[in-house]
Amino acid sequence: MGKRYPNGILTQREILQMLRSKEYGVDIDTGKVYGQSGNELCQRIGYEGAEDSEKSYLTVELYSAELGKRVNIFVHKLVWMAATNHTIPKKFQVHHFDEEPVHNWFKNLLCCHTADHAKFHDMDATEETPF
Repeated sequence: MGKRYPNGILTQREILQMLRSKEYGVDIDTGKVYGQSGNELCQRIGYEGAEDSEKSYLTVELYSAELGKRVNIFVHKLVWMAATNHTIPKKFQVHHFDEEPVHNWFKNLLCCHTADHAKFHDMDATEETPF
């Protein structure tokens, strides 16, 4: 796993459990993420190893002392998971309606299949939203 994550990376299920147990908090109206102490976590743009298309998205690093595991997660994914109390299904992505990667409030997010998500970004201006 390398020295940065010697015990592995947190899974979505583990992250969801941490949200349920109030280890971390998410304000779904603002997209802000808080630690157990109530302090807002620092949100960084991108992360080491991010693909070019992912470099402008905000991330936070979460850590579970109990599991000894960490993860850098996109804030929009964390907000969607906190608001719905679900993990993001395989082959699904979280889309920003306004296409601004730093606007991470829940009402601006839609979880959709990868193929449908591509339609949002590849559509002709006259074509209606496919769903």
